[in-house]
Amino acid sequence: MISSSAGTPAVVSDRLCVVYERKTGRIIHMHRATTLEGGLIPEDDKVRVTALEHAARLHKEEKREHMETTFVDPKTYKAGAFHKIDLKTRKLIATSQILKFSKPRSGTSLKKRRSRRATR
Repeated sequence: MISSSAGTPAVVSDRLCVVYERKTGRIIHMHRATTLEGGLIPEDDKVRVTALEHAARLHKEEKREHMETTFVDPKTYKAGAFHKIDLKTRKLIATSQILKFSKPRSGTSLKKRRSRRATR
């Protein structure tokens, strides 16, 4: 159990479920499930389903059949770094670059959106 300060419930479970592209390891969505002392720890299947539902709702361009999930240690996430899933070990690893989408995304490009913001 992780300790807490006086009056604050302790964290009893902290898990990170990663939804990633099956062929490349590119991360589509990360879903963190933290349970405090006195709370019920959700079953893995429930966390996976919730993560996939969020990924499908937030990333409509992604096809569900291309998505896979894995649980990783939240401590392996490095703030400010790019990450992917190592397909052999199914572990989260930091990378030096953003992984591109396997198919071009529809909609306005990031470059166009940035230029629009600059002119406002």
